[in-house]
Amino acid sequence: MTKNVPTPKRKDSELTRKNPIVQSRQAARRKKLTKAQKQELKNTSRQMRVKQYEGMKAGDERYLPAKDKGKVRSFIRDYVDSRFSLGEYFMIIAIVLLFGSMMLGFNNPLLTYYATLLVYIYLIAVAIELFIVWRKLKKELYHRFGVDLVTSQKGNAWYAIMRMIQFRPMRMPKPKYKNRADFKIN
Repeated sequence: MTKNVPTPKRKDSELTRKNPIVQSRQAARRKKLTKAQKQELKNTSRQMRVKQYEGMKAGDERYLPAKDKGKVRSFIRDYVDSRFSLGEYFMIIAIVLLFGSMMLGFNNPLLTYYATLLVYIYLIAVAIELFIVWRKLKKELYHRFGVDLVTSQKGNAWYAIMRMIQFRPMRMPKPKYKNRADFKIN
């Protein structure tokens, strides 16, 4: 605040707060475009997004996000997608068991207890399976790509675990092989 200046009116203070000091580049560019140009820009942007999405679904390396790029991540995807995992069905089984226990458990609280116990047992089985698969996968990664390359890329374990927990049809990028047995580890 400077001295010897009258206090600004509330309306003026609010206006200065609401208007940005520096206008964004996009806003400045939008003002200069005509309606047809804006529509064309929107259409080209949409086409580019669709092309990127289709490329990502197909597993094209150029269109993959940074977290999915590289030969190590590609091998992790193929390895995880080639096997059956208890984790893929965890959410479905948990929801069915818990919903069923809520519906049928009003008359029989023991049923709710057993359904909850089954969910916990299944969760422990999934955790054990994830641990075992990651140990095998890590050995295979070290054998194929070397310790330096595998350890230089952080988050491989989490990447494999999250891929194993996802329901197979919902995985992105989509699995390369339709049949799980098509991928062979040599």
